Amino acid sequence: MFLPIEDLTAPAAADPRPAWLRKGFRPFFLGAALFTWLTIPAWALSFTGHAPSQVANMGWHAHEMLFGFTAAVIAGFLLTAVTNWTQRDTVTGYPLLAVFLLWVLGRVVWLLPDLSPALRAVVDGAFLPVVAIAIARPILAAKNTRNLPMVGILALLSIANIAWHVGIIMDASVVTRRAQMGSLAVILLLIVIMSGRVFPMFTRNGIRDPRVEGSPRADKLSAALMLLVVLGEVTGVIDAWPKLAAGLFGVLTISLVWRSLGWRTHRTSSVPLVWVLHAAHLWLIIGVALRGLSALGLAPATLALHALTVGCLVTVCFGMMARVSLGHTGRMLSAPTTATACFWLLMVASWVRVLGPLVAPTQYFVWVLISGTLLSLAALAFVIGYAVVLTSPRVDGRPE
Repeated sequence: MFLPIEDLTAPAAADPRPAWLRKGFRPFFLGAALFTWLTIPAWALSFTGHAPSQVANMGWHAHEMLFGFTAAVIAGFLLTAVTNWTQRDTVTGYPLLAVFLLWVLGRVVWLLPDLSPALRAVVDGAFLPVVAIAIARPILAAKNTRNLPMVGILALLSIANIAWHVGIIMDASVVTRRAQMGSLAVILLLIVIMSGRVFPMFTRNGIRDPRVEGSPRADKLSAALMLLVVLGEVTGVIDAWPKLAAGLFGVLTISLVWRSLGWRTHRTSSVPLVWVLHAAHLWLIIGVALRGLSALGLAPATLALHALTVGCLVTVCFGMMARVSLGHTGRMLSAPTTATACFWLLMVASWVRVLGPLVAPTQYFVWVLISGTLLSLAALAFVIGYAVVLTSPRVDGRPE
């Protein structure tokens, strides 16, 4: 179902499209990394009182990590993957540029504090529905119905984004919180589904060990439980019934551990493009477990939130971007030094953001600054290593 890395096709004829607009992953992966590099320091400085906070406040940071950075990565992935699944184009060339600029415009409107909140909602809220239409058309035309759930994921995220804006307009913090936690849960559901399907394959090929195997039953159970989390976050059941929520997160933790037992994680340390994905999945397990503990009041909720976002979500995004960018430009699946540096910076940033406030809570702002700096440097390392990859034609001369 998910994106094949190698695309074995005939040599390419001359392609009139700019190289960076030939596939969806190119502008969106580069844009997501640049966005992270520039905005994380702005937010960290604002949050800690070292810069004005009129725009870069907590609400903006939460929204833009999900609907700025993550939405760009999802868009780049799906606009590329659907072409492979259906053998039909989604959007390329200048139509792709238009979609990308719509994403950019959605980021810009947040920097205009005097702009009408309703207009901001319309502009920012338009991006994901446009991407959903772009992938739905080839899926339906090819009768590739098994991948229609991807359209559903985008639809759910679109609704959550609009709900977030409605909450801001109505000054309804409950609506905003449910939109935030619901959208995060939807994205984690996508990660649970995707990781179960491709992580064992990537691991098997990366470490060249045929003994690596997934667990379809545990994958289905994990996805079903994660779907319950989505429903619980959206409806408020998780907040209203903490013991029930703790039980759900506990069972989900066990299921996630169970399905990864055959992945042979201990053999991945020499393959950065593989171990980074395993590390992200470990953060998913840690984050889900902490979410259960926080429901019982046994751990701060922020620990779970940042284990799931910085540790899992951001790491999965950069790990997949690094791999997909190499495979879809005809390069060997071997991480450049900059990618490895990016991965290690992400790991340290995650541990600092999660454990720092726990070890020394009085130094909370210091931990935020350190983690934000490391995350920004990780994004910069990706940009340095992949800017040419994402803006140049395939090195093997094959068509895109």
